Amino acid sequence: MSEHQVRAQQVRVTEDELIVELSEEDREVQAMIIIESDHPQEVQIRVGTRNPRLPGPLDSPRGPVGRSRWTRERIRTRRGPITLYYQEITARIIENARIRVHGDIDIPCHRATREHLTLLEATFRLVPPSHLRLVNQRKPQGFLLSNTTGRGANISYMGGLNPRVDYRSTPHYNETQLILITYGALWENRDLGICPTVLHEIGHVLTHRGEINYSHFPEERRRQLAGTRTSRNPGALEALCNAYMYFLCYASSSPDVQAYGNRAGDIQRDRVTRDALRRCPAFTRLLDETWRSRFAERG
Repeated sequence: MSEHQVRAQQVRVTEDELIVELSEEDREVQAMIIIESDHPQEVQIRVGTRNPRLPGPLDSPRGPVGRSRWTRERIRTRRGPITLYYQEITARIIENARIRVHGDIDIPCHRATREHLTLLEATFRLVPPSHLRLVNQRKPQGFLLSNTTGRGANISYMGGLNPRVDYRSTPHYNETQLILITYGALWENRDLGICPTVLHEIGHVLTHRGEINYSHFPEERRRQLAGTRTSRNPGALEALCNAYMYFLCYASSSPDVQAYGNRAGDIQRDRVTRDALRRCPAFTRLLDETWRSRFAERG
C-alpha cells in the first residue's frame, strides 16, 4: 500500500472524541490520527520565502512572474545587510494538537493549521519509529510552528531550529524542549507533500548523542560535507543533517519524494553518503529488519 493510500485513511478527532480502539481496518493500514486539543482560531501569521519571484499564499499561482506581494525586511548580519521576504496572512491556527504515527507514537504539534498538520503527518511517516521516540525523549514539547527562527542578526522566516535557549516571547513553551519550524518552510515544499525541514531538524536531534555522525564516512567525504555551507548557519553538521533528510526521502515509496532524495553529483544525496549513513547507529542498532530493508540501495 502506498503512502498516499495510507494518508487517505486519516482520522481527525478532538480531545473529547479520542478513539482509543482502532478498527481492524484502521490497524491494518496504520491509520494516522490527528488529535486536536483546541478549536481553530483566526491568527495573523507570516509566511517566508527564499525566492520572492515565486508566488506566495496571497498571490495567484497563475500570476505574472516577479510580481508577487512579498514584504521586504532588511536586517544587518556579520556578513552585511540582507533582505528577508514574507507575506502576512490570516490562518485558522490550532494551538495544540497531536499526530499519532506508526500506531502508538504521539507527536505534539503547536500553532498549526489543519493543512500544516496533514503535511507534518506525511513527513513523520518517513521517519523510523525509533527515531521519533528519541525525538519525543529529547524534545518532549514536540514541534512549534513559528513566523521566524533565531533572533537579531540570526532571524529567518525560513527553515527550522533546535533552540538552545528559552524565548521570553513564548512563556507557554520552553524552546529548548521543542523544535521550531517556520511557516515558510511548510509553504516552500507543499507541492512535494512533505516538509524536508522537519526531517533536517530531526537529524540534528540524532547528532546529540551520535546516532548519526561523521565517523563512518570516508575521510574525503567527511571533509567535504563538514565544509559545505547549506544555509546562513555555517555549522559543520548542517550538511550531515541534510544527508539524513535526503536519505529518509530516498526510502519513500512516493516517486516524487524518492527522486528528491537522490541526485548524482550532490554529495549530500549520492550513494557514497547513503552507504556511510547506513553504518551509523541510527540505521544499524535502531532499526528492525523491515525498516532496514526500506533503506536498502535501489537499482
